[in-house]
Amino acid sequence: MAVGRQFVFSRFRFNLIRYLIMIPEFPQFKKLELADREEVEKITGVFDPYSDFNFTSLWSWDFAESVELSLLNGNLVVRFCDYLTAEPFLSFIGLNKVAETAKNLLQYSIKTGMGGKMALIPEPVAMALRPNKKFTVSEDIDHFDYIYKLSNLASFSGNKLRGKRNQLNRILREGSIEAKVLDIAHSQTREKVVKIFENWAYAKNHKDIFSHNELKAILRILSVNEPRTVALEFTKGEEPVGFVVAEIVSGKKSILHFSKALISHFSGLNSYIIHACAKKLVEKGCEEINFEQDLGLEGLRKHKNDLQPIYMLKKYSITLC
Repeated sequence: MAVGRQFVFSRFRFNLIRYLIMIPEFPQFKKLELADREEVEKITGVFDPYSDFNFTSLWSWDFAESVELSLLNGNLVVRFCDYLTAEPFLSFIGLNKVAETAKNLLQYSIKTGMGGKMALIPEPVAMALRPNKKFTVSEDIDHFDYIYKLSNLASFSGNKLRGKRNQLNRILREGSIEAKVLDIAHSQTREKVVKIFENWAYAKNHKDIFSHNELKAILRILSVNEPRTVALEFTKGEEPVGFVVAEIVSGKKSILHFSKALISHFSGLNSYIIHACAKKLVEKGCEEINFEQDLGLEGLRKHKNDLQPIYMLKKYSITLC
C-alpha cells in the first residue's frame, strides 16, 4: 500500500509541476523559462525558423526576464521588448482565428499602453490578415531575416562571392588560424568568449547599450548545454580571435545566433569563420542558415547583403485601421 501511495503522490506531483509551467491562456502571461521550450516549439516548429520566435534566441536575449508568453486561440503570443529601445510590444505566431487574435491583442495593446501596434509578425500570419480591411499591414524591412544556402557559404562559389573566396583562400594557405569545437561545458569558455567580445567591441569602438546587452545574451546561451548548438572557437597560436554559435533548428535548417571576429588584426577572418561554421553544419546535414535581421544598421545590412542571401523571411507590423 505504501508503494502504491508513493506512486500516486509522485504522479500527482509530476502533473502539478507540468500544470504550473504550462503557458497560460490570454490575457494571462507567464515569464519565459527553459521549461517552456517544448510547448513553444510545438507551435513555432511548423513555420520557417523566424529568428524572433526561435526558443534559444528568445531565451538568450531575455537576460532581463522581461519576455512573457501567453496562448490565444492556439497561437503563441509573446510580449517582447524592443532590441534597441527596450519598449514593450506584442507579437504572435500561429494561423488559428488570425483576425480575432490580432484584434484582441491590438485592443489589449492599446488598453495597457503599449501603443496599439504589433511587430515581428511572420509573413504567413500577416498575409492571412492583409485582405481584412480592419487592419493595416506594413512590411518591417529592418527585421527581415536573411537566409543563405550553406553550400554557398562553405565554398564562396560564384563571381559575387569572389572577394570572400579570396579572403578565405589566403587564410587557408597561411594556415595560421585554427578552428575547433567550442566546449560550452568547460569552465574557461566564458572567459575566452568575454575576452574576444571585449577586444572586438574595443576595436569597433562599440560602447552602446546594445553591445553590452549582446554580451549578456551570448553568455546566457553558453550557460545551457543544448545538444543542437554548434559552437566553434578560432585561435591564432594561443590567442583566441573569434567564435561562432549556431543551432540546428529542425531538419535541414539552422540559425546563426552569434559571431565575432577580431578582423582589425586578421584580415579575412570573418569569411573564414562563416566558411568553417557553414562547413560544420553541412556535415551535420543542414542546407540553409538564418543570419537573423539587420535592425536597420547600415553596416550590418551591407555585410549580410554582400553574402548573397537566397531569400528573406519577411516580418510585418500590424495596427487597427
